[in-house]
Amino acid sequence: MATLGGAGTSRISQANSAQPNAEIAPSFAVVSGNTGAPISNLARPVSSSAPSAAAIEQSQLEPLQLIRTGTPVYPAIARARNITGTVVVQGTVGKDGRVTNPQFISGPPVFKDAAFDAVRQYQFKPARLNGQPIEQVTQIRLNFH
Repeated sequence: MATLGGAGTSRISQANSAQPNAEIAPSFAVVSGNTGAPISNLARPVSSSAPSAAAIEQSQLEPLQLIRTGTPVYPAIARARNITGTVVVQGTVGKDGRVTNPQFISGPPVFKDAAFDAVRQYQFKPARLNGQPIEQVTQIRLNFH
């Protein structure tokens, strides 16, 4: 409480000056149904048994195999201009072994359509993962000479 005297002096009284500036630490208590239980009883380890052989079994991947190719048709304009080259096409071999979604990767652009037509005629034995057929992306090179 502070009071001002008439002569301009001030008096400050402290009601709780008995405690010096001591740091006050928070207290933490763990309370459970069993008050005498140690903290280790609150958390129990998970069973650490070894994983089963089925969980560790390695996957078996059988790569795709080419069964039949398609014959590329040499474009007339490329023949007339004596253009040759190798085209790389990327496609997805489906579970049925057919190539879908052909994409032109490299080569003379004049051969793009002929390469796509030839690749669509390709037939593969599809890749298999653990005995089940899967889709797989592959690249196919076609030589136009």
